[in-house]
Amino acid sequence: AFDSVRPSVVSMHDIQHVHFPQFFTRSERRTRRLYRDATSRVATAIQSSSAFIQSDLLARYRHLTPDRVPVIHEGVDVNHFASAPAPSAEVLRSKYGLPERFVFYPAQLWPHKNHVTVLDALDELAGAGLVIPLVMTGAKYDAAPAVLGRIERSRLRGQVHYLGLVPFEDLVGLYRSAQYLINASLHESNCLPILEAAAAGTPVIASDIPPNKELLRDLQLNLFPRQDAPALARVMRLAWTSGDRAAQAAHNRRSIEGYSWSAVARKYLELFSRVAGQRSRN
Repeated sequence: AFDSVRPSVVSMHDIQHVHFPQFFTRSERRTRRLYRDATSRVATAIQSSSAFIQSDLLARYRHLTPDRVPVIHEGVDVNHFASAPAPSAEVLRSKYGLPERFVFYPAQLWPHKNHVTVLDALDELAGAGLVIPLVMTGAKYDAAPAVLGRIERSRLRGQVHYLGLVPFEDLVGLYRSAQYLINASLHESNCLPILEAAAAGTPVIASDIPPNKELLRDLQLNLFPRQDAPALARVMRLAWTSGDRAAQAAHNRRSIEGYSWSAVARKYLELFSRVAGQRSRN
C-alpha cells in the first residue's frame, strides 16, 4: 500500500518506458508511470542495480536524493554456474542438434533485447564467407514475429538455432559450451547473463549500454555500439577468429566473486539495517 508508514526497500528495476515508449502499450506506460511515481515518493529506499539506474531515477524523480537510491548490483550463483552438474557439450549437441561451436544469446524475445541487430551482423558475415552459428533461448514475446520472421526469410535459417525455453540445467550447460555469450540489449538495469557467463567461464560480446560499461571496472568484455550491425560484425569476426577466450574467461572468473549472492546479500543487510526504524516518506 502506498500510504504505509512502515519503512520499506523497493527494487525499481528500470524506467524503460521513459526511454523506449514504443516498446509499451499506452496502458502499460500509464501503469508503469503511476506505480513508479507513487513508489518514488513513499519508499524509504529504492535499490538500483547499477549507477546508471541510480542516475536515471534521480533525474526523473527530482525529489529523490542519492542516499535513498543506493546501488546494489545483481547477484549471481557463482558456484552453480562454475561447477554444478550440467549436461555436457556433447549431450546438448545431440539433444538440440547444435553445431560444435556457437555463440549463445539467452534472452526473452522482447524488442529491447535487439535480436535483429545480431541477425543483421551474422547475415553480413555470412555474405562475406564467415558462418557463425547462433543459439538463442527465451520465451516468445512482442519481438518474436520480427525476430523469427527475419530468420525464416534469410540465409540464416540453418545457422540460427532457437530453442525457446530450456531446463535450467541445460541453460547452464549452454553457457559453458558456447564460444561466446552475446548480449545486444538496448536497455538494462544490469545484465545478469553477462554475470552468469563470467561465472561459467564464457567470454562476452555485449552492447555498449551504460550498465555494461560499468561492468568494465571488474570484467573484460568485447563491447560494440548498440544497433550498429557492421560494428558488431567486426567484433564478432575478431572474437571468433582470433580472440583470446582463455585470458578473458580467467580474468572474469577471478573478478565475478564480487557479484556473488553472498557479497550482494551483505549489501542488502546493510541497507535493511540503515532503513530500520525510519518512517516512510509520504
